[in-house]
Amino acid sequence: MFKKLFLFFGLIFLVNVAFAAEAPTEFVSRVANQVIEELKNHKATLHQDKSVVYQIVDRVLIPHVDTYGMSRSALGREVWSRATPQEKDQFSKQFVRLVVKTYAGALAEYNNEQVKVLPIRGGYNGESRVKVESIITREGASTIPLNYRLILINGQWKLYDMTVEGVSLLESFRSQFASELSQGSLDQLIAKMEQHNAGKE
Repeated sequence: MFKKLFLFFGLIFLVNVAFAAEAPTEFVSRVANQVIEELKNHKATLHQDKSVVYQIVDRVLIPHVDTYGMSRSALGREVWSRATPQEKDQFSKQFVRLVVKTYAGALAEYNNEQVKVLPIRGGYNGESRVKVESIITREGASTIPLNYRLILINGQWKLYDMTVEGVSLLESFRSQFASELSQGSLDQLIAKMEQHNAGKE
């Protein structure tokens, strides 16, 4: 449940295009309310109809994630540099689908949690890479700290990592892929990812 909450709240600010003039904290706060409202409107069907969840993830999350950068970082720069263009494309495609599948499960577990965005420490001076801190609040339970790492690309904020209590989502994927690569080739890893992504819920 903890992991699902972590994954779910990584989505709450990824709805609209971010303008460079908008501070990251303002962006997070604004779109968080939009996502939460949408989840409330579909709450009755989230558990029953997974297609609703996947539609939300595809529409809300993927267009606002630095998928290429995340794919490169998750695979590891050394392996990525040796991969062919075709292997990079195949890995990125399967990695995106893996992220979608992971986040869809988290979204389906939404249960009226809220998020409080905290001011950026030291202020925001127009940097292209920022960390936004927040706190997940739950009824009758302790709060959960969650940090977002954003990068500004062509005037748009993109998500490239999240951490909860010091645990990085990107590093978790990297560790998982490194373990698989220690036992096989990149092509074999891609094949396993494709098989996993094609599996039924």
